[in-house]
Amino acid sequence: MKAEKIIENLHNQGVEIFIRPDKLYIQRLASLRDNEMLNLIQQNKLEIRRILICRQYDMSIAEVETAAEEDWGELIADFEMFTAFISALKDTKQRRQGIVPPDYDDMAFCEGCQQTRPLPESIANSGYVMGCPWCWE
Repeated sequence: MKAEKIIENLHNQGVEIFIRPDKLYIQRLASLRDNEMLNLIQQNKLEIRRILICRQYDMSIAEVETAAEEDWGELIADFEMFTAFISALKDTKQRRQGIVPPDYDDMAFCEGCQQTRPLPESIANSGYVMGCPWCWE
């Protein structure tokens, strides 16, 4: 059984499965008496976690896999890297839609496009950057 179907079956049984921050939690586990389902959860735990991480960022596994291209194998092996990639992917999607991502809150002068909201960690002490994510798109 695929991980998506497992999550759906659990939901239909009134059992919620979620991730916080990097561990899988099952709410109302006591109501789940089906040992076969428990075994399926255990066998598919990593894929279930990836799906739930994607859902937190309003994305699908297929969308992330397509964006990752040849890096997909590395991403699925490291949840920290997987989550960071999805976060960056969401920021990129927002910028392409003209939406300033929520953590882009410091202004700087960009040599490429003048005033901008660059990545928070890229701001120099002077408030000047040579390029920003909008220039790179």
